[in-house]
Amino acid sequence: MKDHNQPQYCSHCQQAIDLSGRYPRRICNDCYQLLTDKEGRAIAYVNDDFSDSVQGFYTDVNPPVPYDSLTCYINESAFRAEEGRFGGVVVQHLPGVRK
Repeated sequence: MKDHNQPQYCSHCQQAIDLSGRYPRRICNDCYQLLTDKEGRAIAYVNDDFSDSVQGFYTDVNPPVPYDSLTCYINESAFRAEEGRFGGVVVQHLPGVRK
């Protein structure tokens, strides 16, 4: 059983975040703002209500252009976006995967 008083840390910057046994390698909201594609273009993810999945978008253009991968990066580290159990988007570190 998880000790809910035990801290959990962002898998990128090590900032303290809310404990989640379901998403042990997730990143914090500050690191979410740093997500890019492999070439370094800024991206963000949203829930696609129509298909009940997650969709990425480039945020450096207006209107945003779709980014069709769930793999994203912060510097050289790789991460994967997924739909959260109760909605929203969760981004978790992919250990051993580099840009």
